Parts: sequence; C-alpha cells; structure tokens
Amino acid sequence: MQIGMVFGGMTYAIGRGLKSAVEESMNFEQQMANVKAVSGSTGEEMKKLSELAVNMGETTKYSSVQAGQGIEELIKAGVSLTDIINGGLEGALNLATAGELELGEAAEIASTALNAFKADHLSVADAANILSGAANASATDVRELKYGLSASSAVAAGAGMTFKDTATTLAVFAQNGLTYSPVATRFAT
Repeated sequence: MQIGMVFGGMTYAIGRGLKSAVEESMNFEQQMANVKAVSGSTGEEMKKLSELAVNMGETTKYSSVQAGQGIEELIKAGVSLTDIINGGLEGALNLATAGELELGEAAEIASTALNAFKADHLSVADAANILSGAANASATDVRELKYGLSASSAVAAGAGMTFKDTATTLAVFAQNGLTYSPVATRFAT
C-alpha cells in the first residue's frame, strides 16, 4: 500500500513538472512569435534572438519569456536587432534590475538616451551603465533620472552635452536636494 502511495505521489509530481515545462515552452514560443511580428526578423535573426532570450533566461534573474518581452520592448523603442543581440538586451535587463524597473520602462529609458544623444553613439549597455553609475553615486535612482532626462535631454544635447555629462549633472542636482521637477526647470533655462 505504501509503495503505491509513493509511486502515485512521484507520478503526480512528475506530471505537474512536465505540465509546467510545456506551459513555459508554449509561452516562450508565443513570445518569440510576438517578437517576429513586431520586428519582421528573418529566420536567422529569430534564431539568434531566441538563443539570446534563452541565454538571458539562464544567466539573469529573468526567465527566457521575460527576456523575450525585453527584446520586444527594445524593438518597439527603436533599438536595432544588431544592438539588441550585441549587448542591448543584457544592458536593458541589467538596467531593469539595478533600477528596480519593469523591462518596458528600462527599454524606454535606454531608447530615450540613444535617441536624444545620437552624437554619442551609445549602445544600450553604455546607457544602462551610465544611468546605473549616476544613480549609485548620488541620492537619486534610475526612475528619477528618467524624469530628469525626459525634461532636459533635448536642451542638454542641443547645448552639446554628452549623455554621461547630462546624467552626471542630474545626479549632482539630486545629491544637492534638487529632484527632477526643479532640475528640469533649472537645467532647461
């Protein structure tokens, strides 16, 4: 009787594990289909993006499905497939982790930096490192830097400031008690 109960319990546990694995696989396939739909990627590009998502799922706190969502958000934010494959996804995931952000928000912040400061020729990883460093070295966080950047990046870039200089300036303002609203007003004038 006891052997039957043990085998019954093992069979149940194995069945639940298989069901969970099948569901995760289906979710991943659907997410990568979403990526293909928004990107128009070729078969070879999709293979690279799928491998990247799986790799990030194995090496970061995010699952492969979440990494696929990150790819989709970066594409929607205008980041090229080449940039995503060459460190952009990892940079966005690191930024999301460091800033305690949703992946979409991290992609938005990174793309704002890339678009406003085109002359800097930044990668997503560069932008993520600069933002994380500025937040860690001051009394602010990545989300506050996002607000400051959205209000001041056009003026700063137009004045010839680099992204790093702008992020550093916003961090110095925050260190001196100036949050994004007053910073935007002072910085933009």
